[in-house]
Amino acid sequence: MSNGEARVVTLKEYADGSPVTEANFHIGTRTLPDLAEGDLRSAEPRLDNAVTTFRDGEFLVELAMTLPDLAEQRRLTGDLDTAEHLCTETVNIAGPRQLVTSHAQALAVRARVRADRLVTSGATDLGNRARDDADHALRLSTMIRHLPWQELSALDAHAYIDIAEKVDRGWSRKADELRSRLNPPGLRADPLLVTDWPTG
Repeated sequence: MSNGEARVVTLKEYADGSPVTEANFHIGTRTLPDLAEGDLRSAEPRLDNAVTTFRDGEFLVELAMTLPDLAEQRRLTGDLDTAEHLCTETVNIAGPRQLVTSHAQALAVRARVRADRLVTSGATDLGNRARDDADHALRLSTMIRHLPWQELSALDAHAYIDIAEKVDRGWSRKADELRSRLNPPGLRADPLLVTDWPTG
């Protein structure tokens, strides 16, 4: 299950009015679609507000789920320092608490951050560090747990590093194969989001 799928809540759950539930609702139904569509400006305030809510309430599980999304938003806007810091913070929260999903997602995002740094700096050690993160994310999602969406993120990270290094190690093909299994033809964009409610 992806972070986005984990955030989809029913209207009944949302009706409790708690800040945490509301933050999760907005991330699942608005923020992640914004990121997927490249609308970084709309995603930013929602992610910032959610992270603030989770920090203030010391909701570490929800915080660890959200920080990788915020890190990806920062990466896509070019703020690589903040993106890497957020990923490392997630690893420090998730690792000791065995929050494997968040841990793997943060490593995959950090791998892409380091690949971006490799492109701009040319420092070869960054490529090695990016591979280490992607490998670690892949191990967490396939050997420690079976997390196909995090596995896909790790494969995509490896493919992204291939692009940065101008090589082809077959990671893109592996990612495409898994993506086709996870997103079969005809699958609704939000299959877990109930939109047709019974009447009467």
